Amino acid sequence: MIDKNTIQLSHPDGYQPFPYQWTGINKGMNMKRFINGDDMGCGKTVQSIATAVALNATPSLVICPASLKINWKEEIEAWTDKKALILNNKHVHIWPAYSDANIMAGMFAGKFDFFIVNYESLKKFFVWEYLKKKPRLSDIVFNPYIRQFKSVIVDEAHKVKDPDSQQSKLVKGLCTSKEVIMLLTGTPVVNNASDLVAPLSILDRLKEFGGVNGFLNKFGANDNLDELQAELSRFYFRRDKKEVLPELPDKFRSFIRIDIDTKPEYNKAVDDLEEYFREYTSKTEFEIAKSMRGKAMVLIQTLKRVAAVGKIKAIREIVDNIIDSGQKIILFMELKELISEFKRIYPNAVTITGDDNYQMRDASVKKFQNDPDCKLILCSTKAAGVGLNLTAADNVGFVEYSWTYMAMVQAEDRAYRNGRKDNVNCLWFEGAGTIDQYVRQIIFGKKDIAEKATGAVDYTIDKAQDEVLHELIKNIHKLKL
Repeated sequence: MIDKNTIQLSHPDGYQPFPYQWTGINKGMNMKRFINGDDMGCGKTVQSIATAVALNATPSLVICPASLKINWKEEIEAWTDKKALILNNKHVHIWPAYSDANIMAGMFAGKFDFFIVNYESLKKFFVWEYLKKKPRLSDIVFNPYIRQFKSVIVDEAHKVKDPDSQQSKLVKGLCTSKEVIMLLTGTPVVNNASDLVAPLSILDRLKEFGGVNGFLNKFGANDNLDELQAELSRFYFRRDKKEVLPELPDKFRSFIRIDIDTKPEYNKAVDDLEEYFREYTSKTEFEIAKSMRGKAMVLIQTLKRVAAVGKIKAIREIVDNIIDSGQKIILFMELKELISEFKRIYPNAVTITGDDNYQMRDASVKKFQNDPDCKLILCSTKAAGVGLNLTAADNVGFVEYSWTYMAMVQAEDRAYRNGRKDNVNCLWFEGAGTIDQYVRQIIFGKKDIAEKATGAVDYTIDKAQDEVLHELIKNIHKLKL
């Protein structure tokens, strides 16, 4: 039985796995090739990391959506003493040299224990050749160094439910002959039981059901589901949030780092701001107070806007997963153009903005609270950050950061209010290395800001912006990507 006394898992924020997570780690160690179907927000990531470490199954390959690569690296290095490498273009031909499973280890940046790659890049890193234009698995020639991976972790594994997709074939090839394979998904069956064919094949478990035909003949029409559930229990487990609720904190905050896809525009905005700061810092206090601060804040807002736009694609992927799992989410943002863009992506979402009258706001709140099919509400932080009851939400997400810590907390508390029976996951989406991350460090690091925001009546957003502005002037070089 593995627990905190037999494996070192320590998080810098003082977290320890919850008891149900230790149970999941032990289940994984016994099953080795399995599906962790825990509900969203139950911590499948830390369970799989701990399982790989406890089984000494590293180097480990982590396959995940692009939006989660940075998060995986940070979780691995926060919870363990292991090193994680996000594969990028410079690693295409030399990634095997970064593992101590290879005699070339140490030639470059030392060894890594976890290698992280997104689904779309599997061919680029691990395939030498397709022998046919539309290949079967047997027509794909893999890089032989994939043998060095002792385990494979497949996050959001419902993405490989189609056995005929190239993505599924590549994942299957990478998992072949691996002793430890972990598929993580809160929704293993999206449409019907046949969705399990590809995951079972990847786990090399399909033969236990008599192959593809044997499985489909018995379960393909959603027949014999009780028997299927019993059969799956040998290598599948799931805990609903309601089951583990007593062990969970009432409100759990996660920072999701995102590699923005607007880097050229972002760096141009940094250059513009840095150039203006040269002029700004050469002026007198009177000149700055009279006119220059306004333009500086416009340029900073431009920087925040470009960073926010660069996160939309990744946030969409995460929101899709939340909605597919049956949960609800509030997305907070400040710019109208962002709300409009998310409304274009999610036409069935309801909105609360500063342009809404009372009747429109009330209709949006009631629909989100009472309609089980309404999974998403798009909110202006300023218009919806106080006074509203949105307790139907399981998740709260921030596309942009406000200028004060208290504004963020008040927005979180639209879902986390008296009378709520479940916990709330709060997702702060950050552009990695951008102004987002730096603004958060400032608003968290200066406790007096939060204290004044909750008490002093004369503490305004302007004053918070002044503090941020002065910090950015000193550290503008840190904003360039």
